[in-house]
Amino acid sequence: MKKILVVLSVFCTGMLFAQQGDKIDSKVVSATVFKNRALVTREGEVAVNKGKLRIVFSNLPVDLLDETVRIAAEGIKILDVKVEERFTTETQQNNIKIMEHRIDSLQQLIKVSNDRIAVYTSKKEFVESLKAKSALNISEKMLTVNYNPKEWGDMLTYIDNSLTEIYKGIREQNYKKGLLDQEIAAIKSDIAKSQGLQSKNYKEIIVNIEADNKAEIKIFPSYMVQNASWYPVYDARVLSQQKEVELSYYGLLQQSTGEDWNDIQLTLSTAEPLSTRSIPDFERWFIDTKPINGISDQNYQNPYNATINVRGGRSQGLQLMELSEKKDMPEVVYTNVNAKELSTTFEVPAANSIPSDNSHHKVTIAITTMPVEFRYTTMPKLVKGVFLKGKITNQKDYPLLAGVVSVFMDNDFINKTNLATTVPTDTFELALGTDDKIQSKKVLIKKFQESKGFLGGKKQVTYEYEIQLQNNRVTEETISVYDQLPIPMNEEIKVDLLEPQKDKSELGNDQKLEWKISLKPGEKRALPFKFQVTCPENATIYGLD
Repeated sequence: MKKILVVLSVFCTGMLFAQQGDKIDSKVVSATVFKNRALVTREGEVAVNKGKLRIVFSNLPVDLLDETVRIAAEGIKILDVKVEERFTTETQQNNIKIMEHRIDSLQQLIKVSNDRIAVYTSKKEFVESLKAKSALNISEKMLTVNYNPKEWGDMLTYIDNSLTEIYKGIREQNYKKGLLDQEIAAIKSDIAKSQGLQSKNYKEIIVNIEADNKAEIKIFPSYMVQNASWYPVYDARVLSQQKEVELSYYGLLQQSTGEDWNDIQLTLSTAEPLSTRSIPDFERWFIDTKPINGISDQNYQNPYNATINVRGGRSQGLQLMELSEKKDMPEVVYTNVNAKELSTTFEVPAANSIPSDNSHHKVTIAITTMPVEFRYTTMPKLVKGVFLKGKITNQKDYPLLAGVVSVFMDNDFINKTNLATTVPTDTFELALGTDDKIQSKKVLIKKFQESKGFLGGKKQVTYEYEIQLQNNRVTEETISVYDQLPIPMNEEIKVDLLEPQKDKSELGNDQKLEWKISLKPGEKRALPFKFQVTCPENATIYGLD
């Protein structure tokens, strides 16, 4: 128990304090994410008097797995733990009050717009009355000698500009009111929906404890939840000059457990938690010199030939909460790696926030550099060009899990490929595209046919090719060259390899040929490839070029 307490206290940051009573405040402080679930640890603090006390952790996810609940604490005795589902008719009053306050603010803005419209309307009535009187005065004064056209022109310009500004102001205020009315209607709709969602179900962990003395205690409930997962992705940057690969190892995780994880200690694990905590037991094993219970010996199956699917001799859930041994891995700067016999955990040092919205979050596990062995392959019968592969050995003490790899050659993106799970000391290959600095092509030199014998004679068709290679790199390179011979499906057809001689190439059971050629910088090489097909004179062979 003490070992578990040590680990949980390491994960804890920022204590919450609650007075003695039923429900106490708590928050998520750590989460270990597996392939399809997560182990969540909460922390709460409560002041207790001597005697017995009932503590309730409330508003927990309804998908919480009851059988996985564990409680750890110091200074108290835990008497009983149980999990209950609650169904409440609580209304979302806080959110509704916030929305109602927003409506009040918007309505105040509507009143301001109405006041501005009233002012514009008063100005409009004044200017229009001034316009009417001005037209009458102009008509009267045009008959007198004191008529001044410029004065009356200025008056009409003033009236026109004033009305234009007034109408514009009224339109703007009406537009603002329209937007405010739309927002108010949307908020009222949200309020109606919230009032309709008057019930929710959640779970509570109820803990009965007994304290010997008055004290302030920290208590840590942990439980498994579903709807949380992670999987690996990689960036592989091959450095051609250094013949190294910089492998960036990431974890892509998401969760929709129903509770947000804010500023938590995050751990990614390759383990698969057991679905059962019980230990299997043996059934009786019968043997006899005759069939047992009428079952023939041929059909009898010993139940103990089946494999009991138990990983290790102790509960995986408890194993995950043990104190992890930290290792110095200078090339791994983003997580603390704890490689166990059956699993590996990656502890992320920095606090992380993962909301319960099922969105993807990328966490860097490791960035490490490993040597790469380049391998060149060409199949000029199928494709012109030479393919480059990188062979890499996993030199770390943790596995590289199956995932998608984005492959880069120096600064160029090559492709995306799949990486199979690679355990320590195992190897994997990356396809790095074609290398234009090494050229390869297959050329038909000649093809001829000749007959042997008379009646019932044979005919022979001879193919003579040349595989041409050229190394334009500044380094000597070894190239694997592949081609093939036709495979006869009839005993009357015979295929003979004339060139190369068998000691200069390898011929597999499927009639595939392989040459391993070393080319110096700038070197050219021509590989002869010649074979002969013999068949009856009157036969037609299908499948040859």
